[in-house]
Amino acid sequence: MLLATKDLLVNKVDQGILQGYSLRMKQGMSAGTVIVFGGSEGGCNYKKAEELASQSFSVLALFFFGKPNLPRELKQVPIEIFEAAHAYVTKHFANANEITVLGESKGAELALVLGSEYSQCIDKIVGIVPSSHVFYGLGTMEEEASSWTKNGQEIPYLSLERVKKRWSIATIRAFLHYIFRTLRKKPVSFRKIYELCIKLDENSEESRIKI
Repeated sequence: MLLATKDLLVNKVDQGILQGYSLRMKQGMSAGTVIVFGGSEGGCNYKKAEELASQSFSVLALFFFGKPNLPRELKQVPIEIFEAAHAYVTKHFANANEITVLGESKGAELALVLGSEYSQCIDKIVGIVPSSHVFYGLGTMEEEASSWTKNGQEIPYLSLERVKKRWSIATIRAFLHYIFRTLRKKPVSFRKIYELCIKLDENSEESRIKI
């Protein structure tokens, strides 16, 4: 489905695990290729993609969960989504020799993971509120899992369950901070819990993103 938005051409992308939109200017040279991810809210960061496309970038805005052929929750998301994205931009975008990957929040975590795994294909990475480690997936917490997988195997991650087993004043404060912000309908903040995971989880170094 090809749509016109002001000076942009917007194409819906529905190819297996590749779910989202491509955006580019109707006329003029491309300033480069950007693959864009949103965060744990489940979006594709369309507003940022539209902003970049209006500045002459060719943009692929992608969902990474909650859509057909993707995980229902933000758990065990296959990083091979980048391989599909790389194939798409190589075929459809005129200027795909320099690729920037941009993500926000959990999407920024994904962008850094992709940079560590596909450094030969990615020229630049933009992480907006990223993390230094791979963390547990988000959603129903009955069964904890990594946020990301590679070749069907979970990428090592920091576990919330392991932190819960080591209760202290610090852990109680971190969880209360998260709960109170949620109840008061303030923006969700995982920082204090994430800091505890880095400090208390013996798997900290293994799950650090090597980039």
